[in-house]
Amino acid sequence: MTATTLSAMIDQWCAQQQQPPEELARRARMYPGSLTRLLAGRLTLDRLRADRLAVVLDRDVQEVLVAHRPHTLVPAVRPGPPWRRIVDEALAAHRQSICGFADAIGMSRGAIFDVLRGARGLSPAVARHLVEQLGIDLAALLDAAGIEVPEGLAGRVMVQRWRKGWTQAQLAQQSGSTKAMISKLERSVLPRRADPLLRVCDVLGIEAAEAEAMAAPTPFGRAVQERMRRRGMNITQLAAAVGVTRLAAGRWLSGAHPRPQKMAMLVAVLGDPDGRLRCTWQQHRSQLPRPTGRRADGMPRGWRRTAAASARINPAS
Repeated sequence: MTATTLSAMIDQWCAQQQQPPEELARRARMYPGSLTRLLAGRLTLDRLRADRLAVVLDRDVQEVLVAHRPHTLVPAVRPGPPWRRIVDEALAAHRQSICGFADAIGMSRGAIFDVLRGARGLSPAVARHLVEQLGIDLAALLDAAGIEVPEGLAGRVMVQRWRKGWTQAQLAQQSGSTKAMISKLERSVLPRRADPLLRVCDVLGIEAAEAEAMAAPTPFGRAVQERMRRRGMNITQLAAAVGVTRLAAGRWLSGAHPRPQKMAMLVAVLGDPDGRLRCTWQQHRSQLPRPTGRRADGMPRGWRRTAAASARINPAS
C-alpha cells in the first residue's frame, strides 16, 4: 500500500459525508492536530486510535492498521497479555471492534483498552462479558490469563463466580459470608460449618448434593459421607456419636483419616456392610510410612496399639 492510503480513506469519507477532517477527528475523539500528525507519520497509530478511526470510517480495524503501518515510527500494535490473542480472534470472528464491544457492554472504551493492553488485570466482570458477548471459553481464558483453577468444589466455586462476573467480595455479600471464607474456600479449605458452604453453593447454582459430593476429595471421605446419608446423620450427630469434635469429624470428609481407635468407633456407628469404609481406610494406611524405632521391650513403636485397634476394626483378621 502507498503512504497515502489512510489519507485516501479519510478523503473518501470527507467527500461522502461532506464534512471537513476536523469533524472526523471530533467523532474519533481526537484533536485535529493529532490527526494531522498521524497522517504525517509523527504520531503512533495505536490500537485505541485505530479502533476509533475504524468505527467512524466504517472499516475493519486491521485494514486501518495495515494502511497506516508504513507511516508509524514504532510498532502499531503493542504486545498485550497472553490471553489478548483469544480476544482478538473472537472479535474478528464476530466482526466487532473493541469500541463496539465496549459500547455493547456499557463500559468505557479506555477501561477496555487498559485491560486488553495489560495495564489492568482481567476482572471477573470483563471475563463475563467476553464469555457472553464473544462466546470465549472461560476455562481457556482463565488458563491463558495464568489463573489456576483448583480441583473439586473449590474449582467449581471459582469458575461459577467468574462466570457470574463477581469478585470474592461480591460473592461474600451475595451469600452472607466473608471474603476471607470465600478466599479459603477457593484454596480448598472448607469452612467448619456447612451452612456458609451451602449458601455459597445456592447463590452460585450448585446443587447441595453435588456440593457435598465434591466437598469430599478422598475415597474415604466420600464413603463416610455416603454412610452418613444412609443413616440420616449430619456431621454434628456423627461427631457426638464417635466422641470427637465437629471440626475433627469434618476433617474426615475433607482429606484427613481417623486413627485406628476412632476408626473402630466410626465403623460401629455408621456400619460398613460392604467393607468400603475399611477398604479405603486401609488403603490410606498402607501408603503411610511405617513407624521407625523400637520400644523398650524390643517391639516396634505403636505396634501393639495398632494391632489391637485393627483387630477391633476387622475381627476376621
